[in-house]
Amino acid sequence: MPIEETIRRLRPSRISFLKNYLLSALLAIFLAYLYLVRFPVMQFGFYAAAFLALLFLALPEIERLRSTYAITSSQAIIEEGIISRKRRSIFFSNADVAVHQNFLQRLLRYGSVTVGSSTGREHMELRMKGIKKPKELAYSIEKLIRDYSAVRARNAETPAKRE
Repeated sequence: MPIEETIRRLRPSRISFLKNYLLSALLAIFLAYLYLVRFPVMQFGFYAAAFLALLFLALPEIERLRSTYAITSSQAIIEEGIISRKRRSIFFSNADVAVHQNFLQRLLRYGSVTVGSSTGREHMELRMKGIKKPKELAYSIEKLIRDYSAVRARNAETPAKRE
């Protein structure tokens, strides 16, 4: 088998959190408007709305910190968590790849890439969400799967040398 090397390391794209950023911007603009026209707003209401605007900005960044995707020469890996990390991986020996995009995601050129594997009775999937140019990533994973299968077939044909 080839030596394990990381080919791509990814995080969810900021464009996939566009709704959060737009809501935060609209809320900030609304608060600025209320402040400029000297609209009598309760101080608690103003601070609560400002907190929501900051929360809409912070949640995508926390999600980006929390999720890391890696593609190596022989497997796809997802690591999730900030304080405690959870790692899941699928080897390319029996994997398939799917791309999921709705209409808006196609326009903005992001989506999800799913790597699935069936081994016996179990079916496992790794879903990488918010990926820029997901079709390109899927094609490169498919190429890695073909290369990995070719190396395994070559190693299976070559008898082990004994001394």
